[in-house]
Amino acid sequence: MENWGIKVKRLREELHITQEDLEKKSGIKRSYISRIELGHYPNYSEELINKFAVGLNKTTQELIMYIYGISPTGSTEDWETHAVNPPLKINVYSDYARVHAGDPVEAIDHIYVDRPVTAPFSIKAYRVSGDCLEPELHDGDYVIVDHDSQIDNGDKVVCICDDQLHVAKLKIIGDGYWLENRYATRKMTDCQGIAKVVGSYRKYP
Repeated sequence: MENWGIKVKRLREELHITQEDLEKKSGIKRSYISRIELGHYPNYSEELINKFAVGLNKTTQELIMYIYGISPTGSTEDWETHAVNPPLKINVYSDYARVHAGDPVEAIDHIYVDRPVTAPFSIKAYRVSGDCLEPELHDGDYVIVDHDSQIDNGDKVVCICDDQLHVAKLKIIGDGYWLENRYATRKMTDCQGIAKVVGSYRKYP
């Protein structure tokens, strides 16, 4: 599927809106708009797509329908039911421990990704705090996690240690399994709620 940012550029040009005008109306920096329109970002957040919709004089629903090639005619009250392959909407949370424990937690944001062949309910996203895996992950990034996915040597994972969310890489050393980031190396058995990171999203500046 063609990258969503390239489609945003096509729509912007069809509407005869310049990047400068889009920056003024949406509040998104022109440099970031340019990178998006070049297809550098595979995913987008609900906050970001809302800003693009404002800048393009569209509703969020109309913009997403355009991106996914859904006809605006007919009954589209629930646009996702009209798409052949609608995007997967993922909840973003800041409290991994409470989500893992099954407590009711309100999402802080949503991101949209291309829908996989199967879209398991085990996929969620969490906000990263800190720089423990820089430069791969930065403070404020969202990590997309599949709680049911198989974890292999070298995979990025999230886990709970000392009641806090940590992001690390799984390392197999001898017969032992370790979780390593720039600040610590822990035995996997010392951590809880380990889940594989299957993607990430960097918020715009």
